Amino acid sequence: MTRTEVDVANMALRRLGHTIEIPTAGGGTLGEVVTPTRESDAAAFWLPKVLLAQMEDFPWAFARRHVLQTLVDDLTTYGWGDEWSFAYNYPTDCARAWRYVGDKGMWAGGDYTNETWWPITWTTQAGYSFAVRDLAGVQVILSNVEGADAIIEYTANNLPVSRYSELAATAAAWKLAAEIAREFTAWSDRADAAEQQYFRTLTAAKAQNANEENEPLRRTGRLITARRGY
Repeated sequence: MTRTEVDVANMALRRLGHTIEIPTAGGGTLGEVVTPTRESDAAAFWLPKVLLAQMEDFPWAFARRHVLQTLVDDLTTYGWGDEWSFAYNYPTDCARAWRYVGDKGMWAGGDYTNETWWPITWTTQAGYSFAVRDLAGVQVILSNVEGADAIIEYTANNLPVSRYSELAATAAAWKLAAEIAREFTAWSDRADAAEQQYFRTLTAAKAQNANEENEPLRRTGRLITARRGY
């Protein structure tokens, strides 16, 4: 069965003890409900906010994308001191930018220079830093990454709930239940309990997400291992 927005909304309402479900209509989006109710209106208002916040919170494997960025400005016009060299577009479907794909993480090895060991963080990896800023009214990503290396990894903000993992969708339903409960006097005492269940389920969903990935181990530089005595 394909999960829809209406399914998530009905999950939330059931957790509040509401037995009358929102009827599924059309493609299952809350905007397609034929006969709106107070409950469906509340769900339609809160669900997009709940889903977006969830995408901003964590690099979900099912929502991650990569894109080669488009150069907006080389910063010769506006300038940011000596800190940044390029301004790239902020992807229109981006909930949160996480890293450049060439970034292997801090202390990811290193090399000798004139018989001195330099962690890669102090050399190559420093080049993958970035910052999200406003540039003349346009949201951009500032960095020192050039040309073909400017591939950013991010979580999408337009993913249908059918693509969510079951635990992630369940967590969203708990958060939606908490938001809806605060709107209705009869359910207001259930909001805190639903919020607590949301955080418990969200933690489990994040653990499941981590278990599903098999990325290469990020090796610790020899300078760090030597200082730690192993």
